[in-house]
Amino acid sequence: MDSSMDNTDSPNTINILSRRNFLSLTLTLLYGTHNYLYANDKNTHQKSQHISESSANLPFKQGIKCGFLPITDHLLIIASTFFSHPKYYFVPIKFSQWADLAEALRAGAIDMAFVLAPIGMELRAQNVPIKLLLNSHTNGSSLNVRIDSDVRNPAELHNKKIAVPSRFSSQYFLLDRILHKHGLDLHQIQTIDMSPPEMQAALYNRVIDAFIVAEPFGVIANQRNIAKTLLYSKDVYPNHTCCNIVVRDNLLEDSIVAAIAQSMQQAKEVLEQNIQHAIKLQSSIMGQNPLAIQKVIQNNLVSYQNLLPNKVALQEFKEFIIREKLSKNLAHLDIGSYLFDMQPYMNSDIKINS
Repeated sequence: MDSSMDNTDSPNTINILSRRNFLSLTLTLLYGTHNYLYANDKNTHQKSQHISESSANLPFKQGIKCGFLPITDHLLIIASTFFSHPKYYFVPIKFSQWADLAEALRAGAIDMAFVLAPIGMELRAQNVPIKLLLNSHTNGSSLNVRIDSDVRNPAELHNKKIAVPSRFSSQYFLLDRILHKHGLDLHQIQTIDMSPPEMQAALYNRVIDAFIVAEPFGVIANQRNIAKTLLYSKDVYPNHTCCNIVVRDNLLEDSIVAAIAQSMQQAKEVLEQNIQHAIKLQSSIMGQNPLAIQKVIQNNLVSYQNLLPNKVALQEFKEFIIREKLSKNLAHLDIGSYLFDMQPYMNSDIKINS
């Protein structure tokens, strides 16, 4: 994602619109026709375990397309296995870059998403019709340098090239916090926007000196002897907000929200109580390294305990983005109107009527 999302008057608007149309058309063709395929090909259904099995006897359900990245912050995507609704089924759609996920959400090519909190806020500020339902996690990131780096602590990152997933990321916010704690600021390093899967290769090839990213990419880079971890985000800002689950306004029906809440809570219980089952479920959806996932969960590098959004944390993101002059839109965002009250749906017995 660019350092600014204010691209309304950009000369690239035509390209952006074309990209939106392409994303919308592609995802519609891939998943919008699934009802027909699903009704006529039982083998396809058996192979597509990530689509909720509850739709087996109701082939003409409508798919709810949910975007996510292959990071442990988004492990609640296994909720697709538990999602149950008489009229809808859950379709996980994996992205490798935040910019593509954000554009798909903006264009209406996906219906909901696991999204970086600042990106969701910016989209809402640009009048994209979405609401924030839940946190997808707290904690979950790490700052890493090359395995042979002389850097031993963040104070030695002066003038270093550091990759972040996006300027509109909790990682960029956390990096600012880390640097200030060690006598530096963002203007004393070189920041490079980079998709998480590209960071290891960039570090190995000395394109960058460090990266801050969601797990399991830090753990995987350590396992491959490419990187060593300087610190974990949980030790810098315990229980910090990072990614949220947002849904387009047209899906904010009581029964749909209840189904989402129930499936997310079931996924949360599996992640907390049955790690091996969670690893098996994510392998067919996210496809991440099982050993890396196991280490992240067992070492409590990420938490799924509190899924209710933190308004204070969102305000911190808003103030940071405005201070860094990354957005002209967020100053006008009413965070309260962006939040959907999920309290009544959590651990409730709300019936999902047909």
